[in-house]
Amino acid sequence: MVKFTLFLFLTFTSICGASSYKHNPEGYVIYCPCYGELGEQLMQLLDALSFAKGLSRSLVVPQFLQRKWIGNNYMTILHNYSSFFDMDELSHDGGVISIDDFMQYIAPKYWPLRKRYGFCHTFNKGSCGLDQHHYGDFWQENNITFASNREQFSQYWGVEFSWSARRNYKAMYPAWKYPVLAYKHAPKINIKDTLKVEKAQIRIKFQRSIMQQVENYKRKHNMMGYGVLAAMILNSRTLERFCQHTSYYKYGNFLASPQCTGIDRFWSRRTRQLTHDMCNPSVETIVGSITNISLARRNLKVLFISTDHPDDGMGHESLHIKNIKRALRKHPIMQQVRIVVRATYGDYSRWIFNLALMVKAQFFVGNCVDHYSSFVRRDIKLHRKKFIFFANQTTIPSII
Repeated sequence: MVKFTLFLFLTFTSICGASSYKHNPEGYVIYCPCYGELGEQLMQLLDALSFAKGLSRSLVVPQFLQRKWIGNNYMTILHNYSSFFDMDELSHDGGVISIDDFMQYIAPKYWPLRKRYGFCHTFNKGSCGLDQHHYGDFWQENNITFASNREQFSQYWGVEFSWSARRNYKAMYPAWKYPVLAYKHAPKINIKDTLKVEKAQIRIKFQRSIMQQVENYKRKHNMMGYGVLAAMILNSRTLERFCQHTSYYKYGNFLASPQCTGIDRFWSRRTRQLTHDMCNPSVETIVGSITNISLARRNLKVLFISTDHPDDGMGHESLHIKNIKRALRKHPIMQQVRIVVRATYGDYSRWIFNLALMVKAQFFVGNCVDHYSSFVRRDIKLHRKKFIFFANQTTIPSII
């Protein structure tokens, strides 16, 4: 009797779970978040949301992909969207489904193995290489194998806001033939439409448990009831190496640089040149940008600094962070301001916590080329709060 009751319960649960996900006959879009770190993957998610909506397809929300050393092995770690953000908020207007639910309830019936095609920009030795390196890790972890690959020379068709582009795309890739468009990388949108796309960030809400942790942290560090100025100060050697080559990107985009340099009316190059100080600001630039803000008038009593690697690897604070704090404390305007530094060490969970705290700040100072800064800037702007960037006091309207 007990076994029979358990069988009925499991059957009922399975049926209810499947029925809660209505199949979208227009099809689905899925992609591997295999390029960039968490900050860039969050921007890719906004692009993919817009792309799928333009085609009337549902977006299969992937996990966030992290590559890190564990012991002597370079491992791929997948973090579910719901581990950090509220899936109900993202799906409030429909058009999305988590990759786990998709593979459990939709794929078995509506994505047969013979119609599982992988798409990429160009072939490499006759293949998309979806089974190689961390690409293979992502698809294998989600139990997805492909019958064959398709070469798609462009994913920049403007289907989000162009009726003719949408019609042509649907004609080339009809849902009956391609029920799922599975991309090697996230589909990107035309850069001129980024202002429209970034409004979708209003649907990206942190999990309540994370926001509660933020409140506890603020209470512990005596930040409650005070205005907070959040600053993104990066301190990685990788960024230092990248920023040595800013001169090569005079007519192109470097990471998240368009949020400071802008795009000209031909949507092809910058309206302002990226400088080394905008990419990797000096101590003088950082101190000048922070102290030029009218802290007293804005009632900003706490400076929260988010950084990636604040120490020398042995637990001691790095010279760079020490010099910044020392220079700030010498400035008269900073005498009544408490400085709190929190590091991420490249860990996604720590990054999420810092982002959740910074979006609640009253003022934000970011790094021009940093995608984490881009995430905070989008949220700060949507809530009509103030922000600037180091070495770039004037913001550009056409930003990412």
